[in-house]
Amino acid sequence: MYRKDFDLSVALELSVTPELWSQSEQMFLDNPELNTKLIELKLAVLRRYNLDYCSGVLISKQWLQNVISESFGRPVGEVGLQNNDAMIYLTDFSRNWLNTKAVTWKTGSNKYMSPELKKQYSNFVSLLGRFEENSMKLVMKDLTTDKLYSFVNWMMKEKFSYSKIDRELGRLRFFMARAKEDNIRVNEDYLKRIFIEKDEDMEKAFLTQAEINKILNTDFSFDPELQIAKQHYTILLFTGMRANDVLKNLDISNIDNDLIKIKTSKTGQSVVIPMHPEVKKVLKQNFGHFPPKITLLQLNSAIKKMAQVCEIDQPTKGKVFCNKTKRKIAGVYKKYELLSSHSARRGFATLYKGIISDDAICSILGWSSQAMLKVYNQKSKEDYAEELKRVWN
Repeated sequence: MYRKDFDLSVALELSVTPELWSQSEQMFLDNPELNTKLIELKLAVLRRYNLDYCSGVLISKQWLQNVISESFGRPVGEVGLQNNDAMIYLTDFSRNWLNTKAVTWKTGSNKYMSPELKKQYSNFVSLLGRFEENSMKLVMKDLTTDKLYSFVNWMMKEKFSYSKIDRELGRLRFFMARAKEDNIRVNEDYLKRIFIEKDEDMEKAFLTQAEINKILNTDFSFDPELQIAKQHYTILLFTGMRANDVLKNLDISNIDNDLIKIKTSKTGQSVVIPMHPEVKKVLKQNFGHFPPKITLLQLNSAIKKMAQVCEIDQPTKGKVFCNKTKRKIAGVYKKYELLSSHSARRGFATLYKGIISDDAICSILGWSSQAMLKVYNQKSKEDYAEELKRVWN
């Protein structure tokens, strides 16, 4: 950069043999593409100089280096062509962010990223790494819509569900936003809407009130493991709690004046749930205590067995996990095959929808937004039509 009383220079780090360079024209003799880049750089320097000079910005060697780096799209923080991968690649940035900044990342007024949430984001980084093994490392400044769709299409080929793909895209956007906050150059295509093909309409299995009564009225004392599992399942059915909270955290210290008061492990929300007579019955059967703890795997296996014993086996559309592919496969199955501990929470939201207020359901299930109720509510259009018929009659 030259002005009669001002001389500032920075090496461009471009390589050329003398016979292919015109010193007088300051141009390549064989590369019109690079010549266009040089013209763009000259214009960028002039435009930026005039703007920054009038704004009081210090014009220095570093200032010129920054203009050159921006014009040539060089990575932020580059020193002597040496770069930190965490300033360039999404996986490296995300991994570094989790190791250095996750512990201070606020998720609420007095809450920080929990180990469970950090693990979910860490799993995303591993997933992204798997994608890159079959593609190429994602450069944050070059992460265009096409590359985002490549990631989405790969997840679809891997047979991930619509909700899973949507969650992983949300985590990708999270890390891109953190990179932007750190003044790393990112392509803002990550903010654009990405269309994902939704799963085929599937019934998400839950027990009707009649089916719940079948299980409650069946004596499983012939199998002590099923009997204990039935008690845990009863608690889930009449509290809507997540299985991990019941199996790991719930004890009599959480009972206060016939109310269950507990902070959920997944979201940290405090919930207050009235004790249903069936839950009180479970405590009475265990001399005032909750039943012995079992694992989630044991509970889910037992739920299917109990429902099978009770002949809850009508053909139902849904997805079942395949050990061979490690994915859920859509199809028509006997209903008991589709049941799990989480179906109790889904059933709670569905059965009490319209019986108690939406605000009450969200409070009991620990949701801060009614948006989750729309996801969990499994009432069909036919169910709502029947409701209207009952009103008319």
